[in-house]
Amino acid sequence: YELLTYRWRCSRALVKDPLALFSVPWLVREFDMQPVILVRHPAAFVHSVTRQGWRFDFQQLLDQPQLMHERLFAFRDQMMDAAGLNWSAVAEATLLWQVTHSVIQQYEDARPGWLFVRHEDLSSYPVAEFRKLYELLDIPFDHHVQAVIGRYSGGRTNAQPKNPVNDIQRNSRSLIDNWRHRLPEPDQAYILQHTLPLAKRWYREELAADGYQVEA
Repeated sequence: YELLTYRWRCSRALVKDPLALFSVPWLVREFDMQPVILVRHPAAFVHSVTRQGWRFDFQQLLDQPQLMHERLFAFRDQMMDAAGLNWSAVAEATLLWQVTHSVIQQYEDARPGWLFVRHEDLSSYPVAEFRKLYELLDIPFDHHVQAVIGRYSGGRTNAQPKNPVNDIQRNSRSLIDNWRHRLPEPDQAYILQHTLPLAKRWYREELAADGYQVEA
């Protein structure tokens, strides 16, 4: 209803929903949305998820036959194990990265008109990268927008906010590699071992710098 209200007002709504990733083609078809799909380094993704204590029930996906058949069949057995066994939080989040980013890969191959952005690029150069994004989406980018982006991406570094889950004012550049010194090395190795074939699509240079074999 809210999306239709925005359309009636000739306004543009912003919908941020990670699990809506699986419904992007339908959202584009039904609401003429312009998708911006965010890619993130697997270790950074796992660190973010586990740091908040978030868990995921893969049965939610297994119970969707069309989604499983069209997008996720390759992960069916792993998802069934994760849903039925007591997997660690790191293993569970690693599989979630594989599942979501395999879908992103499918979209990127089939939908050249959609926008795909690396989280690390937005975090490293927020003003410049958001300016590009605004231009591609035909959204005005003025001094006020630039100031807001600067304020929310150049905030605190080590100070812990009262509510870290909802905190959106951070020094984005300083947080890119937090996983390197917060995730135990065995966890880092597990994550990259299981995600390397797909991760090198977007992080070839970074993985090569870390000593991983990333040849095609």
